Amino acid sequence: MKKMIIPLLFTCILLSGCVNKLSAEQKEINEAYIDNKEIIGSERVEMIKEISATIFDVSDRSNSTAEPFSITLVEPNHEFSVPEGRYLLVGDIAGTVTILDENGDILIKEVISTISGYSIGVTVDIQEQHTIRVNGFENFSMTPVPTDLKVELGTGIWHVGVDIEPGNYKVTAPYGFGYLQVLHPDEEPQVIEIISGPYAHTTSNVELKEGEVLRITRGLVLNFKHN
Repeated sequence: MKKMIIPLLFTCILLSGCVNKLSAEQKEINEAYIDNKEIIGSERVEMIKEISATIFDVSDRSNSTAEPFSITLVEPNHEFSVPEGRYLLVGDIAGTVTILDENGDILIKEVISTISGYSIGVTVDIQEQHTIRVNGFENFSMTPVPTDLKVELGTGIWHVGVDIEPGNYKVTAPYGFGYLQVLHPDEEPQVIEIISGPYAHTTSNVELKEGEVLRITRGLVLNFKHN
């Protein structure tokens, strides 16, 4: 009987340790979300996996070679490329735009739509090695846009020190649901869930450093207010 009890006690101790470890990890995940609406752990890993390394590249912001581009009656999985530059992408009525690098890794993938005459667009740096793939639009266009420092950023990719000043900010959105991803070439990324609507409204704090990149998703427009 004693021989049976000892293995059982050992098994219980091991299980207890695993439960405590899982509880500690889950506690950390819960606290990060409650404190700042930040997503960590395996969910964060899944959300930012296989992002194109070109996300850290800044295009020629003078748009010296950039040109307007438009197509109508877009065919499924239509692919094309455009000269390097900073572009605003819009579509009518609704569809998906995906930007891929030469390795097939995704720079950004977003649904673009026009609601009540208002187009939700995506702003992004386009490099020579990028391929643009579009689906579902009746009309799709890309317009070169100038660069200036802002505190209101829409869906797309933005470079700290180029599009927004470094600093500590309070982040809110006037409407919508999506994510703010803060990416650094040598540090852990930060992912913050943004919610704004009649029944819920989040406010998060973020420190932005020179050289970091912001990826804003799902049609969000974010307001950054200095703390």
